[in-house]
Amino acid sequence: MKMDKPRVSVIVLNWNGKRFIEKYLGSLLNQDYTNFEVLLVDNGYAVRSGKVESGSSDSRTSYA
Repeated sequence: MKMDKPRVSVIVLNWNGKRFIEKYLGSLLNQDYTNFEVLLVDNGYAVRSGKVESGSSDSRTSYA
């Protein structure tokens, strides 16, 4: 009997960590386990300033 992989939500809290977030999101999105979503909760700087490129077109990534 094959069991389905459960859906996992990864919540990332970011406060002025733009120098880390690109590498972190890139690494996270390149995992072997693919049944997950990423919610990036940011103080607004990285997302608003267009500094976040990794994951911006990935359907598993949402920004708040």
